[in-house]
Amino acid sequence: MIRKYRFAFVALLAMLSTVAVACGSGDDDPVATATSTGQQPAATATTPPATVQPTSTTAPGQPSPTPRPAQPTAAPPTQAPPPGGIRRGGEFIFGSSGTGFPTKWDMTQDSVFSSPQHFARHYNGLLQFSARDGSTVIPSLANEWDIEGDATEFTLTIPTGLQWHDGTPVTIDDVAWAVKRWADPPQGVSLPRVAGFKSIVGVAAIGNDKIKIMISATDVGFLLELADPWHIIVPKHIAQDGIDSAAKVIGTGPWMVDQTERDNFVKSKPNPNYHRNAPDGSPFPYLDSITSIQFPEQETAIAALKTGRIDLLSEQNVEATFNFEKDEGDKFVYQQWINPGLTRLALNNTRPPFDNVKAREAVYLAFDRLVFLDILQTPGIPVLNKPASFFGSTDPAWDDVPTLYGYDPATRDAALAEARQLAEESGLMDWDGKLKILVNTGGSSSAEVIQQLLDESLGLSVDLDITDTASMFARLGEKDFDFGRYGTGVLHLSPMSQIQADWAPGAGRNYGWTPPQNWLDLFEEAKRTLQGPELNAIFAEMDRIMREEWIPSVPLERVSGSSVIAKPYVKNFDALPGCKFKCFQLEDVWVTEDAPSGR
Repeated sequence: MIRKYRFAFVALLAMLSTVAVACGSGDDDPVATATSTGQQPAATATTPPATVQPTSTTAPGQPSPTPRPAQPTAAPPTQAPPPGGIRRGGEFIFGSSGTGFPTKWDMTQDSVFSSPQHFARHYNGLLQFSARDGSTVIPSLANEWDIEGDATEFTLTIPTGLQWHDGTPVTIDDVAWAVKRWADPPQGVSLPRVAGFKSIVGVAAIGNDKIKIMISATDVGFLLELADPWHIIVPKHIAQDGIDSAAKVIGTGPWMVDQTERDNFVKSKPNPNYHRNAPDGSPFPYLDSITSIQFPEQETAIAALKTGRIDLLSEQNVEATFNFEKDEGDKFVYQQWINPGLTRLALNNTRPPFDNVKAREAVYLAFDRLVFLDILQTPGIPVLNKPASFFGSTDPAWDDVPTLYGYDPATRDAALAEARQLAEESGLMDWDGKLKILVNTGGSSSAEVIQQLLDESLGLSVDLDITDTASMFARLGEKDFDFGRYGTGVLHLSPMSQIQADWAPGAGRNYGWTPPQNWLDLFEEAKRTLQGPELNAIFAEMDRIMREEWIPSVPLERVSGSSVIAKPYVKNFDALPGCKFKCFQLEDVWVTEDAPSGR
């Protein structure tokens, strides 16, 4: 019988007296309790906790949300299994196009969305997000967890008797080593998604089935970092020498690598020793094989879908889906998700001219986002891209962004006049014709518009420095750029997750920006504050500091997101958790009897 887990935070204003995991077992709708290991229940623990929605935790002083009934793990209410239950067997082939095949076999060292699409199914994290909603925390490698010490100590139970894909036994020391690797990457190893683990101060194995993770200060969102799909558990006997080939993609996940071809595809077969059972009592996964194919261009991918070479195509832009649906109609299922991030124009403030905040502010105020979006908008396609703050679509006040100074058309003239004055005072205009915008090939058309608008607003002439995606991010990390146009859009559940990935010291996409102390103080305060109006006010002040005092970049737009196009026989692939939150374990995807086979 499947075990389900829910957690609830019981807190006072800035100090959690008890934070615990509510664990249930034995049936499909467990009764949750809220006790900490070795402690008495908190006074409010008799109130039934709500199902975890990490972005909806109750704030101090606010009424508790209405509890939701537990949902079946195997299928969401909108996609109920056919009479007779879920079918086992069959093959599933899906395609991706966009950023290209991952540059590294080690997905921990890559941050593009193609990495989890091709590799995540071969691994477990300690925890994971549900592939049905993208936000509920459920077991992965760990099957129980407790939160203690005012949310500074996290103890997770790991089942014994597990094996890596190569047959080597999994030990508790292996798991502890993998977590320590995230907290303190080896010399010369870059883990761009490590920021959420920077607060780890200790990892200890307890007996042969538990690890305790200790962090430096209360962080009510740290459990979400344990479920982040990039925070996978890799084997020490493989990873310590480098995951530099397909043969070394070895984990504990539901799928094992079967065949691969670099820059083309990864075919996977079921892990016969997988430790997680489906509701029917047998282990996941349901399918006999999964193949992910990387297409070099969107047109080829769409042709493969139309001709039945693939069953599903993920991460397609809105324009492609719009035209596809006009041609193909109801022969396919269409799902769309709003990207959780944003695109931005980075300003390298580690060297002139942008080491001067006035030069950064000049560019920030001069750039007209509404004109930028209007130029990029394709006629006849629904308008989804909108102006952005530094927190993208996770911003609690995202609808207010167009009213900000310099965004609002009523303030454009004043903002532009101020921008030109700042450009002269800072010496920015001395760099006319000497600066470049670093951009990947896919973003070059957007960079051309930026180039045009900087010339029109400030009279600042800049060139484009176009390269491939991997080289672009490598140079951003090395701070080898003037401007940098790039996007970040994966797994941002809240402003905090955006901050941990992009702005915090040590964040994988903090390219040399040192936050002012007042911003850092608010960052620490936010870690101790539960979801609600008080936390939203903290984020609003952090955004103000970024707009008026720090200005590490120029937010360009909240990107529209992408679409998933699938054949109707594909079940349990939900675009929102699958693509937005990178839930690519694919352990419970299944296909009906009319699905093709033998391709």
